[in-house]
Amino acid sequence: MTAIVLRSMYLSAFLLVMAVAPGRAFAQAAFTADADFASEDPSGCVSTEVFVFARRGGSAPSIADVKISEIDNCNEREVLTAHGRAKLKGNELRFDSRSRTASLNATIEMVDERSNERFDVVAQLTWKASAQAVTAVRNTDMEEPGRIVRRERPMKKTFNVAKSSGTILRGEHNFIPGRATDAGIVLISD
Repeated sequence: MTAIVLRSMYLSAFLLVMAVAPGRAFAQAAFTADADFASEDPSGCVSTEVFVFARRGGSAPSIADVKISEIDNCNEREVLTAHGRAKLKGNELRFDSRSRTASLNATIEMVDERSNERFDVVAQLTWKASAQAVTAVRNTDMEEPGRIVRRERPMKKTFNVAKSSGTILRGEHNFIPGRATDAGIVLISD
């Protein structure tokens, strides 16, 4: 499963459960950052894919959402499929005012979807815009994975393609040893 397929699965899930509800106008700007990571272990057998979504501001609480999938391709078995979401506090998620950079430093409780085992990961990620921003006016907004809200008034969304890197650690194990395969930062405002 590639990182793009994982992102497509997330977006498809958002559309299937599209909880489109009337929303309020933004009292303040909202920022989101997301990134997809894909890697293989040195043996070439175990492939890992990670999707990260983080949001701060607007009418929704600040959150980080992480999905991790590890597959042993040589033995044709799933090693790990885990999902976690955390409400963020203080400066755990930062954006610059122009949505050109972002950082996430938070502990997120994960749940293994096969065994229901709970474990923590420490996410330390940075995003930096790598291209000129694109702006569009829309009246829908993804407040968190699985929740799309329709706003009464259109809002301006400024999207920056970005480079993202860092670590997602479970003890000493880093699930993302390289740069993101796809990443972005979005500024949402009235």
